[in-house]
Amino acid sequence: MAEVSATLDAAIALFEKSLARLSTETPIDTYERLRLRRNYGFTAKMCKEAVKNHRGLQRC
Repeated sequence: MAEVSATLDAAIALFEKSLARLSTETPIDTYERLRLRRNYGFTAKMCKEAVKNHRGLQRC
């Protein structure tokens, strides 16, 4: 259960960091846009893994 919680906390932190960057008025270059997209994809992957691991814990 601790691993699931830690994974979700990491996903939330990464997502909030990305949102904070988008809330600034500074233009986003191509490199940063790609990095933000990568972060969103990795956040989704971490959430998916957390749900998968949580379901596995319920079966024990």
